[in-house]
Order: sequence, then structure tokens, then C-alpha cells
Amino acid sequence: MPGLPNSTSADVYRAQWGNFLDWLSAKRATLQTVQRPVIEQFLAQLEIRRPQHMQYLRLIERVLDHVREVESAGTNPARFVAQDSDAAWRKARDNEPTGFLTRDERARLIAHLYSPLETMPAGQRWRERRDRALVAAFLGARVKTGEAAQLTVDCYAPGAPYITVDASNPMLIRQARLAPFAIELLDSWIAG
Repeated sequence: MPGLPNSTSADVYRAQWGNFLDWLSAKRATLQTVQRPVIEQFLAQLEIRRPQHMQYLRLIERVLDHVREVESAGTNPARFVAQDSDAAWRKARDNEPTGFLTRDERARLIAHLYSPLETMPAGQRWRERRDRALVAAFLGARVKTGEAAQLTVDCYAPGAPYITVDASNPMLIRQARLAPFAIELLDSWIAG
């Protein structure tokens, strides 16, 4: 799938997609015929935590958007499952944090992002603010590595609580919620 962050993530997505395709085959359904109950059954039988359920669901939703592009996006059955706040799979416990940074490391990195820049020449300060804003987008909005190339200054409006992550397929454009520190750092960069 386009826009995957790295080969490890790609392997995870391929494995997840393979599991779903195997399930569809066992249910004698295809990507063109699969409906909401089959997707709900698939999610219910998974013995994984809630965020992993959501990861599966978003993968299915994106692929079905692509496969059914000629249809209205409103007919995507995975979207109906995602919007069902009473779904049984939502009761699964959350994952432990899986980031590569510990809480202390994350706190130190955020503190560094706020460190003074006054001693740097103006051009270097601008680049440093830009770099810090990008780190803030990764850390404070969970922007994926593969999405970073799509980011432009136009993806963010000063003070906005989100950053828009563009995609070549308009149905895959998303708004990533920003942590407050990320908003401050993006505003600082844009203000120049």
C-alpha cells in the first residue's frame, strides 16, 4: 500500500490484510461483496487489543475505499463498523504504549524542542524551527514517516488543533489531532 512508513510496517499491514482475506475466503465473500456483518464477525474473533482492532479496521476501510472507488464512499461497510460506538471489539483493553521512546525520553525530547535558539544565525534558526515543527508533527500528531513527504505549510493553519495529511486519493486525506506542544512549535515555525 502506498505511504507505508517502512518495511516493518508494510510487513504488518500485509500480514493483517492476509488474515482478513483468509477470513473472507472462509466466509465465501469477496472485496466486492463483503458487508458489515462479515467485517464485524472478523473483528469480534480477533484476540487482540483495541488499538490493533482499529488498525485492522482502518486498513480494511482504506482498501475498500480504493476497491469501491467507483461507488460512493458512504457505501463502505468498514466505515459503518468504525462508526459503531457500541461494537463489542471496542471493549478490548488498550495496548501498552508501543513508541520507541520511554515517557522520560519523550519528556526530554519535548523539553529539547523548547530549548532556546537565540544564539543561532537567523537562517539556521528558521531551519531549526522547521525541524522542530516536523518532530512535533511526528510526536504530537502521530504523523507517519510515509506521510511526511506530503506535508506542506498549507497543511496547517496557525492555532489549529490538527494538521491535514494529504494523500493522492482524496478519500484518504485525514486530519491528525495535534498535542498542545505540537501546536505551539508549529505556530513558532510559521510565525518565523
